[in-house]
Amino acid sequence: MQRVNRSTAVAVLPSPPAGGAPGYFAAPDPTGGVPATVPGFEWYNLIQEELMAVIEGQGLVPSSTDHTQMRQAILKMIQTGQKAVVISGVTFAPAVTSSGMAVYWDTVNSRFDLALADGSAKQAAVGFSDIVNGAVYALGDAVLFTGLTPGHYYLSGTVAGAITATVPTTNVVSVGVAKSATEVFVDIDAAGGITQTQADARYAALAGLATQLFNVASATAASHAVNFGQIGNGKAIAKAWVNFDGTLAGTITPRASYNVSSITKNATGDYTLNFTNAMADANYAPAIVSGYSANASVMNSINRMSSATPLTTTSARFLSSISGSSVNPEIVTATIFGN
Repeated sequence: MQRVNRSTAVAVLPSPPAGGAPGYFAAPDPTGGVPATVPGFEWYNLIQEELMAVIEGQGLVPSSTDHTQMRQAILKMIQTGQKAVVISGVTFAPAVTSSGMAVYWDTVNSRFDLALADGSAKQAAVGFSDIVNGAVYALGDAVLFTGLTPGHYYLSGTVAGAITATVPTTNVVSVGVAKSATEVFVDIDAAGGITQTQADARYAALAGLATQLFNVASATAASHAVNFGQIGNGKAIAKAWVNFDGTLAGTITPRASYNVSSITKNATGDYTLNFTNAMADANYAPAIVSGYSANASVMNSINRMSSATPLTTTSARFLSSISGSSVNPEIVTATIFGN
């Protein structure tokens, strides 16, 4: 975007003329004698300068050939505003009376209070107060201060809520680096003197949230999520199972299954189970049962693992026979347990 560059343009912004009270454009009515509202030069300059203020305020050089500068400027403002982690809508203790005071989370009273490097929970500082906006700057640029000297700052051990450029001898809590007299890059870290209990207090809210999210209670109703401890460890759960018709030939599709993609019929009573997902190792335990449903006078078949092909992680081969003769059972079931 660029300012108007016609030959009649002037180099200095002219003062607006005296006019009537601010209002709105009128709807003209020629028949009723109501004239249209015609903007003056001052109104066009007003609109132009409002737009240019946004563009130039973000360091962009106006260009008459770039039609995206307003969008660029808005994006830069958004990105600039994302330079800090801010906790909003907070409650401060009465002692927190101004902005730029170091604060900690008071878990007993559920509010932010003045931090102090005294070896207690008070030195678990989380950020700096922003009284005007009811917020706490927890990380990033915070323009809340006056009279700072650029350099490293620490939580004071003598004045609650204060920071110091002098490195403490005990209870060292680094609060960040002053970038200017008014701005600190907040990065609170306890270099020493903070106990695990105090660290836990600092992150109490986060820890509580994590507990709610990841600690699943035991199920007591059908609609509840099941606690893994109610199921048992992984070895107690079948890694695969299948039910199929052994009288079919070729590649047999299971009637129902889990982790068995297909069954290959090698010969009469000779079957290979093919796993969808490989087993962890070949030391699993197959349990195979087969028989007939249509002919009750025929005995159930005897199943054994094939000596020709040992168990592998991707398949298991077994044989079905009666009185030493291979047979094709109508119903074959297999369940696999393993690591």
